Amino acid sequence: MKKHQNKRGEIILKKLFLVFALFAVGLIATACTVTTDDPVVQPTPPTILGAGNVQVPRGIPFDPLEGVTAADAIDGDLTADIVVTGEVDVLVEGPYTLTYRVENSAGLQAVVSRVVSVVVDLAIFEPANGTFNYRFADADLRHTLFAAAERYLMETMAGGIPVFANAGFVMYSSRLQLPVDQHIPVMGFGVMSGTMSEDDSQVLMDDGQPGNPGEYTYRSALGQNPDTLNHWEYTDATSSDVISLFLDSLYYFRFNDTLDGYVVDPSMASALPQPVEPEVLPTGAEVATVWQVTLRDDLVWKYHPNTNTSEFPDGHELINAQTFVDTFRVAIENSWFRATSGGGHFWSASQEIVNARLYHDTWDDEDDALEWSEVGIRVIDDYTFEFEFIDQMDEWAVTYWLSSFVMTPI
Repeated sequence: MKKHQNKRGEIILKKLFLVFALFAVGLIATACTVTTDDPVVQPTPPTILGAGNVQVPRGIPFDPLEGVTAADAIDGDLTADIVVTGEVDVLVEGPYTLTYRVENSAGLQAVVSRVVSVVVDLAIFEPANGTFNYRFADADLRHTLFAAAERYLMETMAGGIPVFANAGFVMYSSRLQLPVDQHIPVMGFGVMSGTMSEDDSQVLMDDGQPGNPGEYTYRSALGQNPDTLNHWEYTDATSSDVISLFLDSLYYFRFNDTLDGYVVDPSMASALPQPVEPEVLPTGAEVATVWQVTLRDDLVWKYHPNTNTSEFPDGHELINAQTFVDTFRVAIENSWFRATSGGGHFWSASQEIVNARLYHDTWDDEDDALEWSEVGIRVIDDYTFEFEFIDQMDEWAVTYWLSSFVMTPI
């Protein structure tokens, strides 16, 4: 019995030792466990967003990085590190493949390919849905706008834009010396700036006899007679050609010093139009709704030599601000063509005068006539009158409008 008891005691001791050993291992494992609030983040490749396939209109600039971003969990924003390979020619239709690549600090990369399709498709031209005034924008913006509009019209034939070539033939007398030998935009060949190498005594005039020495007469052959000599009522090119030979204008186009362009100078006016309370736009353009025109103080009517002026009132030959304003009023009241239509009239969208149309529609209404004093055309002094426009105008817009012989008195 004693031997058996000893063996049993050994078994118990072994079991106790095993329990203590396991308990010790647990204590050691617990002691070695470290708790932290910042888990270890394993490096992952960055992500590129916004580089999906896209269609762009032909001729419209395309920036491959616009709207594209890159980031990862460690480095954060990696957009500035994006490298793009491939090119897009926006002037040539077709698909173009671009590859976007970015690498993070762990050396892991993201690579995305996108297809950029250059197309001419009406569906991608969304309506502007608003009014956009680019009249006073800088030259680059306006040129880009008109070039894009022209390309759109020509490529889509929207509105039935015709494509044609036009040419005219003109033969000049050998005594007329033109200032240029090639056609200059706006100025043409500069016929009215030409000179004559011989006087009228060297040519036969309309009576079949040589003209007077020392006189230089510009003569022109016409295909038809003018319909009218009233510059406010003409509608045909022949009338315009004839009227332009004897009527002046407030401002006129002349050749620049290098004869390759033009300059606009005062003619019947004494200076360029002046704004009243102007505003300077961010583009640097000076604009206003009220502009004043000052006339020269030596303007007079020139009558045909056979005109009997003996019964005309004193001062009949003088032209002043009242002469101009009275003409504008008569033209509106009589619905003369150039006052009420034709693009340069008083309520055209490009230079609409305050209340001009309302006056035209009501001036002879006994019950509801608008007074002339409420129209935006006023005499300021003997040689100054002003226009009040609905929209803002800059100096060029006003000067160009008033460079036509139409805007002269009767």
